[in-house]
Amino acid sequence: MALNDILDKFFKLEELISRQQSGSPEELSKTLDISKRQVLNYVRALEKHTKQRITYNRKLQSYVFKSAGMQKKVLDEKP
Repeated sequence: MALNDILDKFFKLEELISRQQSGSPEELSKTLDISKRQVLNYVRALEKHTKQRITYNRKLQSYVFKSAGMQKKVLDEKP
């Protein structure tokens, strides 16, 4: 996989998590065209890059940033 493709997937992942619209790990793997195991690897790498904890919220059926600052940003962006 080309570096450009990997970066595109990271940007898409960050956008989906910020909007709390990532879906389940299975759905996310299809959206990003990667395996479920790779989803976890990407999420962990994004945690390291952003220095934000990312967890899966079953009620929302989405990965979410646990930082109050990131949650506020998400709320500010929603219409």
